Amino acid sequence: MPFANIVHDDKLYLADGDLAICSAAADDGTTTVFRVHKAVMAHNSPVFRGMFGLPAAPAAQDCYDGASLVRVTDTAEELRALLDALYNPGALNVTRWDPDAPLALTPAMRLAKKYEVDALAQRIAALLTESWPQTLKQWLRSHAEYTVLAHVCASYDPLLTDGAQLWAQVPEPGAAVRFARAFDVPALLPFAYYTLARTRVGVDWAQFAAAPDEHVARPVRWGALSPEDFVRVMHGREVLGTEVAALQAWAAPASLRALLQPLRCVRANRAECSKHIVALSEMLQAAFTDTNSVQCPDPLGALEKMHGDRDHWPVCPRCAETLETEIRNRQAMLWCGLRKTFQLP
Repeated sequence: MPFANIVHDDKLYLADGDLAICSAAADDGTTTVFRVHKAVMAHNSPVFRGMFGLPAAPAAQDCYDGASLVRVTDTAEELRALLDALYNPGALNVTRWDPDAPLALTPAMRLAKKYEVDALAQRIAALLTESWPQTLKQWLRSHAEYTVLAHVCASYDPLLTDGAQLWAQVPEPGAAVRFARAFDVPALLPFAYYTLARTRVGVDWAQFAAAPDEHVARPVRWGALSPEDFVRVMHGREVLGTEVAALQAWAAPASLRALLQPLRCVRANRAECSKHIVALSEMLQAAFTDTNSVQCPDPLGALEKMHGDRDHWPVCPRCAETLETEIRNRQAMLWCGLRKTFQLP
């Protein structure tokens, strides 16, 4: 092969390697050579293992610097990400909730899929799914963390925030959806779509990063979405809006009065709790305003806000228990219906 415009990778050109992998040319015409070990590549990738098993005439075998040479169409960035992950497992150490994690892990994931490095692909998928809850219980924990983090960031205390704003510390759904659809990681999609559906369109990541607005908690990489993704988000937003309207009706005095039957009340005067139904309804209805659930529908968040105010409900413990159970049941139904809400298989 011609040896002009070739550079050796700084980290992954190993002196004892017996395999040289040559990347595709960069825009400036430079190609990068990585020198690694056939045994490592064959152990991790059936594609490379099969490649090494193919018979070839001695004259047809390319060599570079004493090592067998393989030319690929992958970029140097992609090869570096794959090989670094194989030789240095710590290279995949992304921070949980890192909004840039899908972008950072894309090069390694692309080649892990291409060369069937299944263990690596599974590890990358697992790293990202840690940021997107798969069950209602996981969402409840995640939501509690997010609430505390939002409160801390709103304090503007540099000792607590280290100068970082909320949007830079929480997962970003646009890139997550694109990653999930590109590499078949469906577990990311339900709550990522939910997050998109409750975010104002127009709060774009690139514009926001250039000129942050302290009044916006969560910009989105809208440009990462396909037309099909937008259809799912808009459809889901309509469904969630309908769910919010149903919850508002459920939290009305008449519905609460039917739910909290006087016969279950533990007060001496069993009708006592009924006298406070209007006040209770007003407290529950306030959750829709506090979570902005009318403009950006967030029925799960509104229900959780209601549940968080339970210590202030003007009803007896048994009536409160009935209401808590109803809230959790409604959250469970909403969660189980997310795939249908966003037209996912």
